[in-house]
Amino acid sequence: MKPAQPVAEESPLQDLRSWLEQVRQMGKLREVQGASWNLEVGALTDLNAKAHKWTLLFDEIEGYPPGYRVLTGSMLDSTRVALTLSFSPDLDDQQLVQTLRRRLSGAQTSLDRFPPHALSTAPFLENRCEGSEVDMTQFPAMKWHEQDGGRYLGTLDAVITRDPDSGWVNVGTYRLMVHDQRRLGIHMNVSHHGLLHAEKYWAKGEACPVAISLGHHPVIGLVAGMEVPAEICEYDYLGSLLERRFPVVMGPVTGLPIPADSEIVVEGHITQERKKEGPYGEFVGYYAGGEMPSPVIQVEAVYFRENPIVLGTASGRPPYDYSYYRCPFRAAMLWNALQAAGLRGVRGVWCHEPGYSRALTVVSMKPAYKGHAEQTGFLASQLPEGAFGGKYVVVVDDDIDPTNKDEVLWAICSRTDPALDIEFIRNSWGMNLDPMVQKEPGAGLNELRMSRAIINACRPFERTLRGDFPEVVEPSPQTKERVLSKWGKILT
Repeated sequence: MKPAQPVAEESPLQDLRSWLEQVRQMGKLREVQGASWNLEVGALTDLNAKAHKWTLLFDEIEGYPPGYRVLTGSMLDSTRVALTLSFSPDLDDQQLVQTLRRRLSGAQTSLDRFPPHALSTAPFLENRCEGSEVDMTQFPAMKWHEQDGGRYLGTLDAVITRDPDSGWVNVGTYRLMVHDQRRLGIHMNVSHHGLLHAEKYWAKGEACPVAISLGHHPVIGLVAGMEVPAEICEYDYLGSLLERRFPVVMGPVTGLPIPADSEIVVEGHITQERKKEGPYGEFVGYYAGGEMPSPVIQVEAVYFRENPIVLGTASGRPPYDYSYYRCPFRAAMLWNALQAAGLRGVRGVWCHEPGYSRALTVVSMKPAYKGHAEQTGFLASQLPEGAFGGKYVVVVDDDIDPTNKDEVLWAICSRTDPALDIEFIRNSWGMNLDPMVQKEPGAGLNELRMSRAIINACRPFERTLRGDFPEVVEPSPQTKERVLSKWGKILT
């Protein structure tokens, strides 16, 4: 990201509160008064994600002043993801992926056109606490899951750091545990760009400056939690995706660019002090990460709006509160990566919620030659956009909807010979949150391994060429159209 300079005021991106009002008008908001920070907010968030899928706004949380609110369920379906991106709310899953593909392709070529727009002030600066005045325990931090090792304030946050050498700014989503009034524990994986920045500062004998937004328009979460390539700033990426400059304010302590619509902002330094953090119920659905020494953030200042909103979320056994929104985003990024690699014939991609948008990917395609399906599967499993946390790639014919689990399972059951159509990669990238990853004593996070399975659930290519694979039993498109036009009301 190039340094953002103050320029003439532009119309800022809608903030979290205006987004929330739109959700209210859609009839998808439920307000909850008086829930406890101790498991109740977490359990309601989890139960809601598995059934009703409301956006939930918690107020009068036990132990906190009225008006100190927590929002969950922000992007549980295609309608709210489309709203967040200013797309048509009528898009279905694959239409959303296609729209994202086009925007993401454009974003890669127009990063310089939409640098962040620096404003001179922002609403979050109306309340300031610095130095000894800082008390992070005043904000509603949840114990989301029963075996969590503490209370978490950051779960859908935006953590901002800068590379001390190149000036590249990164915006990531990392969990934040409250240790005390001025210290937060941060969990960053070895692959996370924020950790790369911190390690460079530590190598110089310095603490890493950090700014954190704890509440903001949900669109930031769409890119902060995704695999945006190194050296590309999420603000530039987001500006190109939205085709407008993203408004920021420079932090008074760190000089880092902070979302101008933030509700609560923390500034401080990521130190080399290590303090036990976790366990935490993570997105794979297990407490697999355990308790581990993690870096400590020393908080220097905190700023917040009146009646601030913490943008939160809870992971767990899928589907969980944020398992949906990453599915279309990852699918669009992977589809574009497959195309950029020179692969042709792809008709659809979907990353499924039960695989926490990583472990189960389905690619629909029209094979053009023997081995085309296997090639597609191997690429999808190893390209950067699909490698981290991956396990299974299923390749299906173009008559299969990759978002439809019933159709995908039917293709696996009826178009595969298990001994012939499943390929394996024995050694690939492992993830420490995966309960099946075995971490040897003393091994680093970069030493973890996990295998991959590629399932070719396409009809055998040679039988398709000969035309001797049995036809599917279903009404023809013409019959469907004729019958629905006559009798369709029966099915509504």
